[in-house]
Amino acid sequence: MEIVVHDTASAMLELLRRPVGERAGALREMYRPLEGAMSRVMGPVDLVGLHQAMGSGFRLDRDDEPDPRTGRRPAEADPAAGGLLHWAP
Repeated sequence: MEIVVHDTASAMLELLRRPVGERAGALREMYRPLEGAMSRVMGPVDLVGLHQAMGSGFRLDRDDEPDPRTGRRPAEADPAAGGLLHWAP
């Protein structure tokens, strides 16, 4: 058996540091290794479109506001201290 681990926390932080116009492409690249497995479960699916439709944690079309509890944006998160910040809007 082969186990593959994808470092999505670092990829997401890099994505959030990019200009807004580059984020969908960066997310598509991050999701590329999952396309085969997801298509076997869900059929053909646009994972970036699904991310946007479901509100999966961060927006691609604008920068998030700082978390009122920490004053930091997700792009400022420290992966060594637990990765991305998550909060309800």
